[in-house]
Amino acid sequence: MDLCEDLEAQELQSESVLKEVSLVSSVASPQAPEAINRTKEMIHLKREERDKGLLKVLQDEKQSFTEWFQDQQLSVNECFENPESTANVETTIQRLTAFLKSTDPERRLDQLRDQVNRGQKQIPDQNLVEISDFIREQQEEVDTFRTHCQNRLVQMEELLNLLHSLQKQHKSFSEWLQVKEKQAVEPERLKNLLTELQEANVRVTALSDLLTSVRRQGVRGDSLLKDTDNLLQRFRNLETRVQDQVQAQDQTNEKLNRFKAKTEETRKWIRELLQPISFSQTESEPEEVKHKAETILKSRSEGDSKLDDLRLQSQSLLDQDLDQTRSLEVQQWFRDTESSWRSALDQTEETLRTAQTQVQARAQSRAQLDRDLGEFRTRPTQSRAGCQSRRSNCRV
Repeated sequence: MDLCEDLEAQELQSESVLKEVSLVSSVASPQAPEAINRTKEMIHLKREERDKGLLKVLQDEKQSFTEWFQDQQLSVNECFENPESTANVETTIQRLTAFLKSTDPERRLDQLRDQVNRGQKQIPDQNLVEISDFIREQQEEVDTFRTHCQNRLVQMEELLNLLHSLQKQHKSFSEWLQVKEKQAVEPERLKNLLTELQEANVRVTALSDLLTSVRRQGVRGDSLLKDTDNLLQRFRNLETRVQDQVQAQDQTNEKLNRFKAKTEETRKWIRELLQPISFSQTESEPEEVKHKAETILKSRSEGDSKLDDLRLQSQSLLDQDLDQTRSLEVQQWFRDTESSWRSALDQTEETLRTAQTQVQARAQSRAQLDRDLGEFRTRPTQSRAGCQSRRSNCRV
């Protein structure tokens, strides 16, 4: 049996063995299928060497490797484009990882190198140098490309970590912001809420910086980025709204304090106005009391004006949608002041009527006394005693 027949017999025997091995490869070690494929390729190369000659096979392998590796590069080159979304980043990582784990480039070059080593005596020196240089150059190119892919893989893994961090922070901040938006409808919590929002600006800055870092690496189309933009805008809108509400609340509080002070000032003015008739009615002459009461009543227009001014201020405050407690306070402050003024007027008018009655009674007594004195001058002496008695009564 010659060499060709021997090779054919070995090939048939090998193929039979490989078929049997393939049947159990699913439960074999992970290296088993790869070893089977290498064996098949070696058999195929042996056949080609026999049919075409070693030099022709080597030249064909050179061309085949060049075209195959170019296809590999073109396929992986897409991984160097800017990813549009998290899904693109994950796909890029998978493809780069698969390429870096693959030993196909080295295996094919090793196979070509083995063929050269085994048949170098059959290859002309010039062709041998050319093929050896090709193998060396291709190995350098494979190594360089692997380095680029490894660096890109590191970048993509870092970017994916950024995206996961962004997603986590987005979720956490969104939940926090929803709670604060609900609290914004509670007026009594506005000041504390504004403080919390201002303190959260550190967190917002970190989230914004993270978003910028992701965009800087080319990610533009992921919905997470737009959602985060909207989230940050919601925060800014809430902070501005609460700040405006707190400012309006402070202004309202200032108006309330001024209104309360004005009502207290008006009631004090009323008390001071009543002082002249509050303690001297029994000690002063009716004419004096009457004069003081009339003087007080001359201030009626001034008091009415003060009350009208307070009424306008209270209505203005009530129009500002105060909470129920403050609204009731404003109404009570005004009612108390109005009641004090009406009571002061009633008291003064009553005092005036009493004083007028006393003055009138005194005038009548004096008139009667004058008549009695006239009669006294014309009556006998015995009548004078009765006149003196009436005079004493008049003085009393």
